[in-house]
Amino acid sequence: MKKIISIVLALVLICSVFCVNAFAAGRIGDANGDGKLSALDARMILQHVAGVKTIEDTSNLDVSKDGKISAVDARIILQIVAGIIDPIKEEQFKMFVDSFNGVKENASSVTLVTVNVYESEPYSGPNEFKEDYEAMLQESVGEQVVNQTYTGADIETSFPPVGATCNLTYADVKDFKVTETENYYEISFKVKGETNPTRGKGVGAVATIVTKEELESSMKNEIDPNMSDEDFRKIMKVKSRYNDVTVKATIDKATGNMIEYYVDTPYVMEMNMAEILKMNIGIGTAEKWKIAY
Repeated sequence: MKKIISIVLALVLICSVFCVNAFAAGRIGDANGDGKLSALDARMILQHVAGVKTIEDTSNLDVSKDGKISAVDARIILQIVAGIIDPIKEEQFKMFVDSFNGVKENASSVTLVTVNVYESEPYSGPNEFKEDYEAMLQESVGEQVVNQTYTGADIETSFPPVGATCNLTYADVKDFKVTETENYYEISFKVKGETNPTRGKGVGAVATIVTKEELESSMKNEIDPNMSDEDFRKIMKVKSRYNDVTVKATIDKATGNMIEYYVDTPYVMEMNMAEILKMNIGIGTAEKWKIAY
């Protein structure tokens, strides 16, 4: 079964490369047949949609891949021409997402190689707590060689993002870059930081996160397990904030399988107790994984 999946992934990669090359050569969306994309192609598509002017061959004009020719295709072409959309990078980005989600579906094992804990942001809060914070920090920070391997159902509950599927979008990332060697794609990018992220989306699509709800529940149980959520929120406001998350991945060209994954997650807990006690604690983690099939 895994062999079949690998072949299918390889075919998907081939199709993706074909689509990318087609965009690069100006065939997809090239309404006037001059070998390049321009605002003229978008205008011709709009004229065709409005019935002003008919384009005989529309086989290459469904840029959005929604099964029809519409103003949406014209808009995408204008965005490509303006540099807002990079179709080549978007195809490469899709390859990353498919490969990343394929780890939990197809991998025989995943190994957490190292974990590096660090201060992601300087402490902000009352001086009377700073000494305890610094002592905790000194005990926690540093790189640890783990080499813990997970198989079977443990992959789902160990490999990030735990409890979610990656639904990352190209709009969530910046500095997306792909370099090629003879056998591998090396992919790197940053996921834009956010406050109170959701599992499976944005920061929560590439890393195992602490949600606001989990943070509230944990703190409430420490203060008073019998307190209602409403009463807790009256006296305590908390936020789970993540700065830009760095992602690096190595994907095997032949199979489309991700074989190495690195994620650096700078986390900051923000706490405000009745406007009396305000504190920010920043602890980041960087994980390096190896994947086998």
